[in-house]
Amino acid sequence: MQEGDVTIKQAKDDKFYCDIDLKLKDYGELKLRLSLYDKNQLDIQINSDNEEFKDIIKENIPTLRKALTDAQITPRQIHLSNKTKA
Repeated sequence: MQEGDVTIKQAKDDKFYCDIDLKLKDYGELKLRLSLYDKNQLDIQINSDNEEFKDIIKENIPTLRKALTDAQITPRQIHLSNKTKA
């Protein structure tokens, strides 16, 4: 990791947001948004333009889902997309 920034916010409706912006040495820029609501429901938005990195994430989503479920967190959505719009 070359650079990183983490921001945590709480919305009025007891939703919590965590924005993680990273600049990775081998994979470039990565943006994550974690949205936690109803105490244990989690949405994850992953944005990267690096296809190799996105392939690694796709391969490991089942492991991530299992780890979250084991920690009693319900992964509602895990969405992977390009950081920039074409």
